[in-house]
Amino acid sequence: MATDRLEIEYTACALCGADDYAPLFSVAVGQAVFGIVRCRHCGLVYLNPRPSPATAMEYYPPDYGAHSPLPGKLSFRERIKLLALERDKQHGIKRLIIRQLGNLVALWVGLDVRYIPGGRLLDIGCGNGRSVRLYQLAGWDAWGVEPNEAAARYAQAAGLQVFVGTLEQMRFPSEHFDIVTMYQVLEHVANPKELLSEVYRILKPGGQLLISVPNIECYDFGIFQAEWFPLEVPRHFYHFSLDTLSQFLCQAGFLIERVKPQYMLLRCTWNDYRRLIKRLARGLQDAEISWHEALLRLLIVFVRGFVFKPVAFAISRNNRVRRFAYFLNFYARKPDFGDLTRGENA
Repeated sequence: MATDRLEIEYTACALCGADDYAPLFSVAVGQAVFGIVRCRHCGLVYLNPRPSPATAMEYYPPDYGAHSPLPGKLSFRERIKLLALERDKQHGIKRLIIRQLGNLVALWVGLDVRYIPGGRLLDIGCGNGRSVRLYQLAGWDAWGVEPNEAAARYAQAAGLQVFVGTLEQMRFPSEHFDIVTMYQVLEHVANPKELLSEVYRILKPGGQLLISVPNIECYDFGIFQAEWFPLEVPRHFYHFSLDTLSQFLCQAGFLIERVKPQYMLLRCTWNDYRRLIKRLARGLQDAEISWHEALLRLLIVFVRGFVFKPVAFAISRNNRVRRFAYFLNFYARKPDFGDLTRGENA
């Protein structure tokens, strides 16, 4: 990545429009320094300054996970997810068995997409088409859009209906899709309001929007701060919480049906801890930190992440989703005629 010459820009809050923020910390990438800030008015956490939209894709390395070639075979996790996706397609006794297994599996997978016979689904930011392929196998008329040309070409080579570009560039017909999914995508988008407005337009009345994002209020962010992996500086422009994403969706006109937390109590914490070890090892090599400081940091983080966190989760009674969900999966719906009628009669 030739990041030293890339343009950066300053921006106001995308949620409330205020240009009044509190700096949290800064992260250097190459010669550029990016700030993580919190809006003083609405609490949205975002990247400021950030790469300009014209150069943002330059910060994605060639081996970026979602942009790699699409594997020819489904992984074990994908097969498990397919079981959940197909649970509403079976008949007779097989339907009963598969449906119960699928419901159980759905508690583990990320976005739980319920099958609609003959339904049309769009996956935004679909990368190499992994999810589009799964949805297609589950019986959907599945489509995808992906701004990274190489990733989209991998999906197209596999015979998937994936287009190169952004959703706004595609200009799909209004009320065209039954479901739109965005898995770990909205945080990459320069203007969430514009994207959500376009999603609202292309969804059928009663159509569902499924969004998964990292949770900036989670316990792990409090532990790792600038080293928390989902910050992904500078690829992630926004860092949503339960409140801020709810406000974005409501402003776009959506009705929020439910929020499904993914707690990832130890798996993601362990991955973040391994990254901390590597960073501290580099700091020792470069004489930026002493052995005493590194070991103390590792000990404190270990106790907070692997001792205190499980105990706090077990005894938590209030705000468990807000405090401990590593990812937040939002299920929102475009109002239909029945919603409008109920609103008039209320």
